[in-house]
Amino acid sequence: MELADAPQGRGTEIRAELRYRLGPVRRAFGLAAGDEPDLALRDTLRRLKALIECGEVIDTRRDPSARSARQERATDKVRERLATGGRA
Repeated sequence: MELADAPQGRGTEIRAELRYRLGPVRRAFGLAAGDEPDLALRDTLRRLKALIECGEVIDTRRDPSARSARQERATDKVRERLATGGRA
């Protein structure tokens, strides 16, 4: 992980590089089992950003915000799309 000044004085960039230490076969089995380290890293970086900017990790899952069940399902689908980088 690396912290660097953003261009034009726009804050700080956080860069992370994910390296797989597993062989291709073990990685394939891990992906088949639903273990996706790149998604976990993306989620961790998003939470870190929220913590740095807001002082807390904001999470609206199961938030009693008067959303109907249908609206909550739609929100969950959008959240899932964002978490997977647009991959369904």
